[in-house]
Amino acid sequence: MALLATLLLLAQAAGVRAQIPYLDPIPWVKTTAKIGQEAVLFNLDRFWDTRTDWTANRLGVTGLLRAGRSGMFYFRVWYVAFDSGDLPVLERWPDVRGTDAEPDWPGEARSVGLGRPQLGAVGQFSIYGLGKWWYGLGVGLPIGRDQLYPMSAASIPVQLDVRKSFDLSAAVQLALYGGPIWHFPSSRDKLSEEAFPNGFHGAADLQWVLGERRTLTGGVDVADFQGRAAVRLRLRYWLPIGSDDAFGVEAAWELGNTENRSTEAVVSIFWRFNRRAAVAEDQSEPLTAPKPPPTDRGS
Repeated sequence: MALLATLLLLAQAAGVRAQIPYLDPIPWVKTTAKIGQEAVLFNLDRFWDTRTDWTANRLGVTGLLRAGRSGMFYFRVWYVAFDSGDLPVLERWPDVRGTDAEPDWPGEARSVGLGRPQLGAVGQFSIYGLGKWWYGLGVGLPIGRDQLYPMSAASIPVQLDVRKSFDLSAAVQLALYGGPIWHFPSSRDKLSEEAFPNGFHGAADLQWVLGERRTLTGGVDVADFQGRAAVRLRLRYWLPIGSDDAFGVEAAWELGNTENRSTEAVVSIFWRFNRRAAVAEDQSEPLTAPKPPPTDRGS
């Protein structure tokens, strides 16, 4: 709890300027609990902001593939519908206007299209005397519509996280992770470089095992994007479906200054389908705990 309080105080102390585009965290193991067990995750998200009346809906698909004996590759993509209502993005944040943006760009309150896909990897490494750690790398592909900003854009965000987990008891685990975020601007000129700030984030997750393949995870993520503070609180619950698959629900809230955030809150539901092919024992070590899937040790 002291760590969570410290993270919140750091976020409040950070400067407040302009906007923060929405970026999804590294998926870690929310698609599967075993390195050797490949999976597909479907998610449906509903975003909203009471101050601006902005809303967004997303349908996403994440695929997880084995990479050797101690890692996984992932690919994910979303279909996004963003509605800015009576407050256009460039009216709310004039600094993000690019040199090629028409006065009324994007010319419509509702934009629909393919969001920015992401490729990445999650793997394990050891530090002498400090045990096993995990890394997560995510790279956004410059595919998509700038009209979907701040939910997506044709930019290239690069996220690099390092993660360490600690077993507090047989049923409680603490995970600490974080790292830098580099955000390369869209090659188009509708949005300026101010729309894509670099940053750094740190996060803490506390997970309770409530029963066989049932978990509850609470977390906080604090970030600073060139003086723009962001704080996100999360609560997720997983329960099993059948012998291998799972259903999850998550709620997340953005705190801090309302001028920064893209949206105020999001509610998500997940369906996870694990591949049932047999996996050799030495290739199926759990990412963060010895329990079989679908425990959620990720963000």
